[in-house]
Amino acid sequence: MDASQIEQAIDRLKQGDDSVFADLFSFFRPRLQRSLQMRIDQRLRGRIDVEDLLQDSYLAAAKRLQHFRTSVSVTLFVWLRSISMQTLIDAGRHHLQAQKRDAGAELPLDAARGRRDGSGSELPGELIGAMTSPSAVAMRGERAQQLEASLEKLPEIDREILILRHIEELSNNEAAEVLGIHKAASTNRYRRALRRLKAALETLPEFDPQQRT
Repeated sequence: MDASQIEQAIDRLKQGDDSVFADLFSFFRPRLQRSLQMRIDQRLRGRIDVEDLLQDSYLAAAKRLQHFRTSVSVTLFVWLRSISMQTLIDAGRHHLQAQKRDAGAELPLDAARGRRDGSGSELPGELIGAMTSPSAVAMRGERAQQLEASLEKLPEIDREILILRHIEELSNNEAAEVLGIHKAASTNRYRRALRRLKAALETLPEFDPQQRT
């Protein structure tokens, strides 16, 4: 499906044609899968299957299509993403409660904030990987600690916008929808977050800030 066909299908869905939903979900499935994979708590890897989460998300969304039709200010992808994130959180809570006697299960689930182990220790490496060229791979390990320290100084919303833009690869408008802020505010926060990280990032070979507005 090309862009025009997607828009037509979304219009049909909004008008009450449920028959196009399966094709639309399939179109957005790779992006939803990417978001889910990077948000799964590290302690739950091996216990939670992304394919199961996608199936559960599909079923949950299919039952709530009328909700999407009344949410005129939300794009279909962002709406589907919100359902998939809630599906992940619910699954994580279920597994952690089932394993509450495990030593690691007493830490709070932080999937909604993108931290896999509660410490954010994997985020610097992922951001470096998303924001530098392949030739900089060898430098990522030694720079991760420096970048992590800089990230921890950022407001939570600024860290989140970097995750959304560079790891989940959302557009500025989509990131603004997810965060519930105006797109201009999203752009400003994104640029400010990059400026605050500049001191750490500019030491990386071939760093490319990829400023998408």
